[in-house]
Amino acid sequence: MTGVQTCALPISLIRVVVPGQDVIIGENLLIPIRLKLDDDFGFSKLELNYMIQHPDYLMEDTTHYTESINLPRTDLASLEFNFRWELAQISFMPEDAIQYWFTVWDNNTVDGPQKASSRKWLARLPSLDEMFEELAQGNEKVKQEQETVLEIVKEIREKVNELALEVQKDPNLSWEQQQEASEAIEQVEQLKDQLENISQQLDEMMASAEEQNLMSDETLDKYSELQQLLEQLITPELREAMDRLREAMEQDNPQEMAEALEDFQAAMEDFQKSVERTLEIFKQVEIEQKIDELTTRLNDLAERQETLSSEMKNCDPAATARQEEQIADDFNQTQQLAEDLEKLL
Repeated sequence: MTGVQTCALPISLIRVVVPGQDVIIGENLLIPIRLKLDDDFGFSKLELNYMIQHPDYLMEDTTHYTESINLPRTDLASLEFNFRWELAQISFMPEDAIQYWFTVWDNNTVDGPQKASSRKWLARLPSLDEMFEELAQGNEKVKQEQETVLEIVKEIREKVNELALEVQKDPNLSWEQQQEASEAIEQVEQLKDQLENISQQLDEMMASAEEQNLMSDETLDKYSELQQLLEQLITPELREAMDRLREAMEQDNPQEMAEALEDFQAAMEDFQKSVERTLEIFKQVEIEQKIDELTTRLNDLAERQETLSSEMKNCDPAATARQEEQIADDFNQTQQLAEDLEKLL
């Protein structure tokens, strides 16, 4: 991949500030771009250049496409502006990549307009496999972190139950017992951060799935409801029980500590039940997401097969055979997904 190219002095410079890296194309087929141009003579013309790169099983496209871009100003030596590249009119498919770069000409009236080109970048439309694999990884990570939270809640509850039994024998908590109670409270406080992190992961996962149109509106709504449940797991009752126990230990009031510990014990029991219920809801929503995935994959296979059938007469036989093989492989994968789903239902 080459850097800035120049033809003669004075040197023109053009840089893609945003995104400034290779990107994945979202469902909206839009790439927000920010360009920075520098030349002592100002600028006379700007062009967007691109080429479409197909996966290996399709014929190579060697066409070099260009689009003229309107410059907001031509008389400045330095110019920085935004450009929204809408890709809806470009004919490309999942797994295709667009290699793009910009070329600018200056206003040199002495030696004639000189040009320079930006670095070349890639914008890629991911395959369904890639998009659903990323979604599956996100689901698995969220599920594992919820399971971790549940294990911690069980450990805290066991500790609190042991303390409650000890208090029944002797209401005067020792320093060590008070330390254990304080640690239990601190663990719950730390769980709040973990739950917020899980909620953030869900938010990012939903945003990506919505942008790539990977889920139905109904499934997205259920993920959103699940996210709200996660944010409400640490209830006001649990917070009140922890505050009461803290205050009782600060005042060194045995009777109040015993009663506060009993409240904390009950609140932790409710907390564990809520975490368990939320995890089960998540697993059910995950199944619904898999049903959406199966529907999307079947529709994609049907569309690709229909396109291949209609274009078969005009296509290279070898390329057609490669496409048929790819469709067959994807069909087998989709069939496996259906079988896995059947076991879960």
